[in-house]
Amino acid sequence: MQQLPNGMQHWPVLRRERLTSRLAELEVRLKTNVSNSSKPTSNDMHGRKHRPRNKSNKKAGGQEGHEGKTFQPFTEEQISQVQPLKPAACGQYGATIDSDAPVDGESITWQIIELPPV
Repeated sequence: MQQLPNGMQHWPVLRRERLTSRLAELEVRLKTNVSNSSKPTSNDMHGRKHRPRNKSNKKAGGQEGHEGKTFQPFTEEQISQVQPLKPAACGQYGATIDSDAPVDGESITWQIIELPPV
């Protein structure tokens, strides 16, 4: 073993102790998961095994011959209330908008259904 300058003889021992301590700390962190710590499940990525999908001869999406179910808008008779909504200010520039101003561009329609209490 080589001779170290005076006052530096204890450095290798301190370095080994520090590395041993760090190794123990990292090993503990490696063993923690959502079941033995307060980590959220989204952080428990290591050790997670994804199951491969079962192979099928079918194409992705709607299958041939299956009746699709697309939402149909209400008819005039089914509508009980129409409530036009206009913003008070421009969302892009912040300028105030006159409530009687004509609508420029396309309007968006929402249909709300109130379900009866169960």
